[in-house]
Amino acid sequence: MMIAPILKNDLYTILRDNVGMSANLLEQYTYPDVEHDRLAAFIAELRDLLEIQRQLLPPFNFQMLKGLLQIAAELDALPYLEDEPQRSYRRIWRLLPPTHRSIQKFHAHPGH
Repeated sequence: MMIAPILKNDLYTILRDNVGMSANLLEQYTYPDVEHDRLAAFIAELRDLLEIQRQLLPPFNFQMLKGLLQIAAELDALPYLEDEPQRSYRRIWRLLPPTHRSIQKFHAHPGH
């Protein structure tokens, strides 16, 4: 059984539950190009969000995603979160309903 697609879906479930807060989080850390020195803080905020929204996931999935984020916090680099071209934001953009695409402003002006 491949767990990666399930964990990815679980993370999206957490992010979609409060689209406004998720959009603000992604904008705050300039996702998908999170600065290296801010990666630990970004992962910590994702873990906090997971804890707050844990009731949305089955207990096993919650523990697996929590463990994955704990591992991510210890890594020296996270290639898909650092040095990513701005076009990568489309991965998360497709998840947002049209009425909540407030991060468009950010990506229209990446230097903002």
